Amino acid sequence: MAANGYVVAAFYIAIIAAIYYYRDVFEFEGIVALYKTKWGLRLMDRVANASPGLVRAFSLTGIAAGYLIMVLMVWLVWFSVQNLIYRPEAPAAFTPILPGVDIPGSPISFPLIEPLIAIFIVVVIHEFAHGVVARRYDIDVNSSGFVLFGPIPGAFVEPDEDQLEDASQETSQGLFGAGPWSNILFAVPIFFIVAGGIAATDAAYHGEGATINRLVTDNETGRLDGLRAGDTITGVNNTTVNTRLDLIQALQNRSVNETVMVTTRNDSHTARLGESPSGGDNGFLGVSVETAYAPTNTTAASWITPVQSAYFWVMGDFRGYVTTPWIWPAVNVFSPGFNGQTGLLAWIFIVSTGIAGANLLPIGPLDGGRMLYKSLRGVFSETTAARISSAITWTLLIVVLALVFVPMIRPFI
Repeated sequence: MAANGYVVAAFYIAIIAAIYYYRDVFEFEGIVALYKTKWGLRLMDRVANASPGLVRAFSLTGIAAGYLIMVLMVWLVWFSVQNLIYRPEAPAAFTPILPGVDIPGSPISFPLIEPLIAIFIVVVIHEFAHGVVARRYDIDVNSSGFVLFGPIPGAFVEPDEDQLEDASQETSQGLFGAGPWSNILFAVPIFFIVAGGIAATDAAYHGEGATINRLVTDNETGRLDGLRAGDTITGVNNTTVNTRLDLIQALQNRSVNETVMVTTRNDSHTARLGESPSGGDNGFLGVSVETAYAPTNTTAASWITPVQSAYFWVMGDFRGYVTTPWIWPAVNVFSPGFNGQTGLLAWIFIVSTGIAGANLLPIGPLDGGRMLYKSLRGVFSETTAARISSAITWTLLIVVLALVFVPMIRPFI
C-alpha cells in the first residue's frame, strides 16, 4: 500500500461501516450508493440562463473535442494491446484509481488523501457541467447528490431520461460531451498553475541532494545496505544528485540485481537494485525521496519558506521538469519510490484528464458510448444501432479489462 497499510484499511472499513449505518438514506445499485438531493440545481439553472450562447458554444466544442479524444482513446487501447502482446513486461496502460493502494503491475502508486480530494473535485465539475447543459436545452434535472463507488466518493446529476431520449442530436451529444470537456478545460489552468509553481521553486531554491523520507522496500525487492530514512543521497556512481529528478535519471535503465555505489552526505554505500513493485525491467532502489532544498537569496524564497510544507503538498516537487521537459516521457514520476512529492494539483490534473479520457471510451453507459449510440441512431434503425453499439461496447470492455487485470495478476504467476 502507498500509505500506511493500517491507516488505509481503517479508512476503507470506516467508509463501509458508515454506508451500512446510514443505508436508509442511500439508494443502491450494486456496489454504487447514491444519496439523492436537490443541491446545486438552482445554480445550474442560473449558469445556463446567464449566458445561453456561451453554454451552447461550450457544448458544441465539447462534441467535437469528445469525438477527437474518443479516437485517441481507441488508438491508445490498440497501442496498449500491442504492448501487452509484444512487451509483456511493460507496466499497465490502464489502472483503477484506488487511493492508498499500490495496484500490482501499475506504474502509479497512489497516496490516500490527495487522490480522494482530486476525485471528488473532478467529478463534481464533471456532473455540474452535465447539469448546466441539460438546463440550457430545457431538459429537467431530477436530482443531484453524492455517490460512493464502493468507498470512492463522487457526485452525480440525474437528467430526465425520457426527455433526453427524445432530444435532438445537438442537445444529447452536447450533454454527454459536457462532462469530459469540462474536465479537460479545468485541467488546462491547473497545468499552468503547477508550471508556475515549479518555476517559482527553481527561482527560490537550489537542490543539495535527495533525502530519503521512507523506505518502500524489503529484502526481496531491494538491497539498501545501510541506507536509512533521513540520509541525503548526493550521488550514484559518478553521477551527482542535486534533486529528486537527478536520482530518478541516475537510476533510469539500470537492471534488477545491478550493484550501484550510492553516496550520501556522510558516507558511501553499495546497493543492489531489486524488482519494482509496479513491474518493468528497471532496477528499484527501494526508497521514497524528496529534494533537499537550500534557499537561494531571492524574494521568492522569502515567500515560500514559511509555508514550505504546505506549498510542496499543493504544488509538488518537480524541480528540473521545466528546464528539461524532453525527459518527461522517459521518467515515471508516480513510481512507488518517487510519488511522495507529486502534489495535490498534479493529482487533480492526472485525475481530471484520466476521467475525461476514460469516459470518452465508446463503451455502453459511459459518455463516449452514449455519444456513439446517438450518432448511430441518426444513421441506422434503433435495432441496428443497438447491435453495433453493443458489439463495440463488449469488444472494448473485454480488451480494457484485459489491459487492467493481466498486468495485475502477472506478478503472481
